[in-house]
Amino acid sequence: MTSSASGAQLVSAYIPCYNNARTIGQAIQGIRDQSHPVDELFVVDDGSTDDSATIAEGLGVRVIRLGKNLGRGAARAQAMEEARHEFVVCCDATNRLIPDFVKLALHWCSSENVIGAFGQWHDPHPQNAVDRWRARHLFRSDVAREMHYRGYLCTYGALVRKSSVMRVGNYNRQLRHGEDLDLGRRLLDIGNVVMDPALQVEPLVHNTLPEVMERFARWNRASLDSYTLNTFLSNHILAWRIFIPEDLKRRDWPAALISATLPYFSFAYADKKSFTFLSKSKWEKASPSSSKS
Repeated sequence: MTSSASGAQLVSAYIPCYNNARTIGQAIQGIRDQSHPVDELFVVDDGSTDDSATIAEGLGVRVIRLGKNLGRGAARAQAMEEARHEFVVCCDATNRLIPDFVKLALHWCSSENVIGAFGQWHDPHPQNAVDRWRARHLFRSDVAREMHYRGYLCTYGALVRKSSVMRVGNYNRQLRHGEDLDLGRRLLDIGNVVMDPALQVEPLVHNTLPEVMERFARWNRASLDSYTLNTFLSNHILAWRIFIPEDLKRRDWPAALISATLPYFSFAYADKKSFTFLSKSKWEKASPSSSKS
């Protein structure tokens, strides 16, 4: 465990960034406003074509430029290699951490069995139906969540032990999405990752409907190798049995219309070349080549 002469735990923090000029300053300020001081702060610029990197440098933050857009896995892997301290905080460039985020996360990591902690999104100012849908169905902000001692990992706002991340092989640089799920599964092989709803993360942007649907498809298909008919049908069931009733219960008719489009947006973002009519597990059972000799 890295600590200062006074015994305080030293913390590195990074912000992965890709064309986030509008919000990078607020994300940086959120790190600087932490009640537990952050000893190292840097930005990993993943090939931005706007002024994101220049703004960060103008605020006195070290910027690591990847040169071109390599994706989330590469940006996070580079950040973990660059971090100097054992405890590493990540905050996406479109989010802001509550002031006690680091303090509360470090409290969890006082146990050697805990190798990371992450929080829950909280949008205090939804402005339209898309914001409400995002909060209700993507962030699940309306759900009273309990603390989970063995969650996967969501690094939109998180603290992890560098030694543990490196021990399991770091982030997969080849992954453009699903990098958190991939790393989280490997981390659970060696310890616990805590999801604490008190570790609140505030979004700084208001997404468009295609952006929200793209994120939903990406988050909920991260572990699949192909888009299946079962996926399409499951999204129909999810929309009509869960999402739409929740929207109508709140008399949020515009959000209900958005929920009805979910299966079609998900299909629109799928790789049609990978579409199959069987789930991966069924295909493996049906295929003679999948049986072990």
